[in-house]
Amino acid sequence: MKNKIITSVVALALATPAHSGIVDLYVGLSAGMGSAIIDNSGNTSQNFGIMAGIDVPIFRAEIEYSFLTTNHFDAHLGMANVYLKAPIPVITPYVGGGFGRVFGGTNGVESGPAWQGMIGLQMDAQFLPLLFDLEGRVLHVSEIVPGHSMTDVSARVKVRYRF
Repeated sequence: MKNKIITSVVALALATPAHSGIVDLYVGLSAGMGSAIIDNSGNTSQNFGIMAGIDVPIFRAEIEYSFLTTNHFDAHLGMANVYLKAPIPVITPYVGGGFGRVFGGTNGVESGPAWQGMIGLQMDAQFLPLLFDLEGRVLHVSEIVPGHSMTDVSARVKVRYRF
């Protein structure tokens, strides 16, 4: 009986995340690659970002700065995102969306509204205060350069540090 209790306690400890708070604050980095579609023409794109947010069991909210670079221009974006998460431990699927603005860039990029939709998997590093995300993103900017909209479809990897 004593061995069963010890085994149960050890198994529970191993199944418990390193950071099991109800409300977690985090900062993170992201990087991704994809295709920016402008006037039905695809351009290779790369994006890099930083984010900060709050994570609770079934949703999270964050602010994000993203730098998007293509064959023809670079753009800076500021976004506010929300995510809905399935409450599954270790590997958690999620969907999300965000609104924001392009606030500058090169080769005629103008400031303007932007929105994005995301779907992904969040992986919890059980004994570290880290989260890893594999994410697909569709970003749309209604007028990236005068008279032209852009839709960027990309795959991203995120690393987030929980406080």
